[in-house]
Amino acid sequence: MAELTTQINQLPQRVQAVIGLVPATSARLLRQRLFNLYPATTDARLGVVPELIDLAIALNPPTFRPKPLTVSEVAMAHANAYAAQMVTGRAHQLLNQSQLAPAACRTAEADIEKIWLGNLDRLTLNFNQRMRVADYLNDSKSRFGQLAALTCFLTTRTHQTPATVTDLTMAIGESLGVAQAILDDVQATNQVASFQQQLLTGNYTLPLLFAVEAEPDYFHRLFNQSSKPTNEQLITTQALVLQSGEKPALEIAAELINQAELDGLGLSDDLVKSQLTGLLTAIMAEVKGE
Repeated sequence: MAELTTQINQLPQRVQAVIGLVPATSARLLRQRLFNLYPATTDARLGVVPELIDLAIALNPPTFRPKPLTVSEVAMAHANAYAAQMVTGRAHQLLNQSQLAPAACRTAEADIEKIWLGNLDRLTLNFNQRMRVADYLNDSKSRFGQLAALTCFLTTRTHQTPATVTDLTMAIGESLGVAQAILDDVQATNQVASFQQQLLTGNYTLPLLFAVEAEPDYFHRLFNQSSKPTNEQLITTQALVLQSGEKPALEIAAELINQAELDGLGLSDDLVKSQLTGLLTAIMAEVKGE
């Protein structure tokens, strides 16, 4: 996203050095397509607001690895936290400089606050062995879903669509934001390094939670052993998660996409509906592995 790069380049050089390269994640690409559902947006910079918030969260994530930190790691963690504040400040600055009505700006500010609170709540789920599928879905809705819904709110308000259309579009964004998070989890589960990193940071994905339900004794022993899992255990665990958790996770993603499709029937703009159909088709193809 060129506009995101433009905004980052306007930050102080020291902040840019901490941020480094910003990858084009699947979630970011989804939000970009959601923002572009309504073409010829009057202020393209508003599409950057959710991305700046997402970047700030990436700099100061609500997950951690339980190990002693070196002095260098502590310093970098502080640097990331300070940079995240600068990035968040730029997001709020863009909102205040936009042509949005004051009431719309206040709504967006409140939505951003909800996203940060969602990340604060996420910390309580790290290494939480009582976490269940419902907890995961609520967490994903409050973070990834809310971020995509914010994107939809900003693009609809720049077009001054009726409130009912805004609410419907936000519901679509929320469903697709959660669906994309699930798909990202499934992809990570299929990659050895990503799966092990998530497991060792207590970042329990939806496929893992389904596997815990299917193999409770195995995971009880794994989570309660006194030592770090061996490489053999990690390989076995990944195989169990793929076997027991991948399919039901993908089924939930498909349900969310179907819900977004149903909500899309309530939109009146034929061009928006056509673009939404293309987006839904692409995401569903990913669910089906096409």
